[in-house]
Amino acid sequence: MEQLDGRLVVDAEDVALGYLALARLQQARGQQASAQRTLEAYTDLARRRGFVAHLVARGAAAQAQLALRQGQLAAAVAWADASGLRATDELSFPREAEYLVLARVWIAQAGAWLPQALQLLDRLLADAEAKARMGSVLEILAVRALALWARGARDDALTTLARALTLAAPEGCIRRFVDEGAVMATMLHEAQRDVPEGAREMV
Repeated sequence: MEQLDGRLVVDAEDVALGYLALARLQQARGQQASAQRTLEAYTDLARRRGFVAHLVARGAAAQAQLALRQGQLAAAVAWADASGLRATDELSFPREAEYLVLARVWIAQAGAWLPQALQLLDRLLADAEAKARMGSVLEILAVRALALWARGARDDALTTLARALTLAAPEGCIRRFVDEGAVMATMLHEAQRDVPEGAREMV
């Protein structure tokens, strides 16, 4: 990020990675205001530099996810309504992060929104599995478990979570679960007795 100062040409993907990774680190440290400022700075820079639309949109989606974590559902819903994203869209990997935020917003709204959240997540999962994007598979499974839990299908939710934990265990990918908040913490507590032995250390 420091190397951007004064440079006329930058790699937009690298810039996005730097800002969004910093914002995620700040969130993990509980520095919500700093994370918000980082995302706002990225959005401003992306627009001034004329980044491609999906990179600008990725910043907006990250702000919506931060709003969800802060309990600001109305702001997250406003983003979802303005995003133009739908469960039946033709999927595109560069926009996967946006679709996952959209699914989280629908899960937070609950009720009639849950079926389309699950529809979207199932389509994302099939695409990620077919293309062996295992990092994506892990995150999608975690979010899908949350959707099933919100729907009251707790056994299915725990089965999905166990699959995610088994996939995460070799690399110790704990942050994927911690970032999902209090409901995930409850699910992990419930799952502790049932996950495969090799994944038990994850919970």
